[in-house]
Amino acid sequence: MTYTQRLNYFTKPRTWEAGEDRLRWREEDSEGEIPFGDIVAVRLKYAPTRTERSRVLLRIQTKTGVSEISNIDWQGPLSSTDQKDEFIAFVDLLHARIAAAGVEVEFASGSSMGAYVGNWILTVFVGLVIIGAGIFLLVSGMFVIVLIKVLLILFYLPTLFRFLKRNYPCRYDPNTVPWQRIIS
Repeated sequence: MTYTQRLNYFTKPRTWEAGEDRLRWREEDSEGEIPFGDIVAVRLKYAPTRTERSRVLLRIQTKTGVSEISNIDWQGPLSSTDQKDEFIAFVDLLHARIAAAGVEVEFASGSSMGAYVGNWILTVFVGLVIIGAGIFLLVSGMFVIVLIKVLLILFYLPTLFRFLKRNYPCRYDPNTVPWQRIIS
C-alpha cells in the first residue's frame, strides 16, 4: 500500500510505501528507505495550523533522524486536502507491519510529557498576559481593541483546548491505534 502527500511549500510530494520489513519513500528525484529495525519511536500527534485545524502528524524517529507524514496534502497557500481515510489506512497497515516485524519500537500519541506540561504553562501565562493587557486597554479607553482581541481569542480557544486534550501523552499498542483521541 502507498500513501502520497506533500508536507508544505518547502517539500516535494512524497510517496510512502509500507513494505514487509521497511518503509520506503520516493520523490521526483530521490528515494530512500527506513528499515523497521532502525525505527526507535512512532508518535501520532494532533498538530493543527491556522488554516488546517484537522492536521495529524505521524513522526517516525529513527536512530539517525525523524520523518513526518501527515493526513494533510499541501497544495498551495490556503489550499490543501485532508486525506484522513487514506492516512488512517496507511498508518494502521504500517503499525501492523512494524509489530509483525518484532522490533522494539515505542508507540506514543500526543506530546511528550515535558511538552504537554510546557504547553499548559504557556497557555496559563499567555492567558494572564491577555487579561493584564485587556485591563490596561480598558482603563486606557481602547474598547474597540479589547473587543477585537476578545473575538480573536474566542475564535481560537476551541482549537487550543482541542490541541491540549488530543495531545495528552500516552503509549499505545500498535494493533490498537487510538484514532478516537487524535482525529475527529
